[in-house]
Amino acid sequence: MRVLENYLPLFDPKEHNIIANTPRASAKSTSLAQMSAHLVVHTCKRSPHDIVVFRANANSLEGSVMQEIEDWLDAFGADYTPHKGPMRLEVGACNIYFLGVSGHDRSRVRGFKPKNKLIAIIGDECQQISAEENLKHALSTFRRYLDTAAPYKVLLCGNPHEVKGHWWNTYVQKMTGRYTKVHCTWRDLAKNGLLNGDIIEDIKLEKEVNPALYRFMYEGDITDLAGGAYPSFRRERHLVSPDEAIEMTHGERIEAILWGGDGAIMNDATGIAPLAVMSSGRAFVLERFFYDPKKHGRTLAPSELAELIQLYLDDMEKKYNIIRDGVISSAFAIDCAAADLITQLRYTIPDYHAVLSFTGKNVIRNNSVINNCFARNMLYIIDYGGYKDYLTGKFVPCEDPLAEQLESVVWKNNALDPAIPNDLSDALTYGACFYYENPENLYLPERKKYYEDQRRSNP
Repeated sequence: MRVLENYLPLFDPKEHNIIANTPRASAKSTSLAQMSAHLVVHTCKRSPHDIVVFRANANSLEGSVMQEIEDWLDAFGADYTPHKGPMRLEVGACNIYFLGVSGHDRSRVRGFKPKNKLIAIIGDECQQISAEENLKHALSTFRRYLDTAAPYKVLLCGNPHEVKGHWWNTYVQKMTGRYTKVHCTWRDLAKNGLLNGDIIEDIKLEKEVNPALYRFMYEGDITDLAGGAYPSFRRERHLVSPDEAIEMTHGERIEAILWGGDGAIMNDATGIAPLAVMSSGRAFVLERFFYDPKKHGRTLAPSELAELIQLYLDDMEKKYNIIRDGVISSAFAIDCAAADLITQLRYTIPDYHAVLSFTGKNVIRNNSVINNCFARNMLYIIDYGGYKDYLTGKFVPCEDPLAEQLESVVWKNNALDPAIPNDLSDALTYGACFYYENPENLYLPERKKYYEDQRRSNP
């Protein structure tokens, strides 16, 4: 059995409130799993208490932290029973709850009530939570049930985010006085024999061939990170639920749908981001098409890819009545580098969809257009909780990948850093610039009045 003391020092057992913004291969998840199992098996034996473990999405806990906690419970020889709705492990008279705290309903955990008082509140992968407000609401609810007379723990764990100004990076700095800040790296594990040789060699190779990425990924150093390429995008303002989008567009009609597309080059992903341009001049990004050959282990030929896109179009046409409702125009703006895909789409999909080659690839200018759209509240992204994989026909629940890319892409040498995925953010750029690059689309009198009103109501 693994030695308990090998992991617990990462979280300083003497402290109650701990925050760890540490890089990869630093054993955060293993440590908090061990801490949870240890508390319910030993500390709670005398007085039953509960634990809550949270992430952005609850379904991501089941195959990760929950499994690790079960492994540690097995190692401690404890009996436990898993339950669904809410997801929890029952360990004798104690419970370990697993909850998701992201989403537009920031009070979603307000109804949570444990069976016993809490002895630990544990946040994992906190950088994936959609906004600081979600974390604050969750902690406010959980702390109401915290037994401060017991040796309680509040652990907030996460990885530094790629965007230097991301809320999690700044939150860690703000909370350093309230929480004990713990920092550890792969070296702390390696010196205790807790990393195998292959992983150590991979880390050393990364340090040699890509020092900047190494410092960020394995040292947690964010000082070299450039600013985000889309600073005007605010998840809490511009990422909306389907219900919120319906409410926001009440009384409006769709004038056009513009399908920005970034075709795969070699092993890149293919992304399509359709913009529904409303009569107010605002645009809402509808369900995205996304195919990543790395996830499937298969690069599709343009003809195969076009067939999947046709299936995607069939779904979109049925849902939005594109033809029946007389949408003024439906046009694809595809990256000119994907010439084979452009040709194949012109052959495959109905000719009432214009398929155009996007050639105006001035990165600085196009980026400025997108940031202006977000700054003036003229562009919103609808969060569907994931995307449909048209190769398998299954829905993939996940954090919105377009929003994640907008928050992750950074500048490097006066260009977008090619090491950070940007398939969907580029697709959005091509579609949005196709329309908004014309200044009149932002400044027509009625539309100017609209976004100025919005700016006053959203300071």
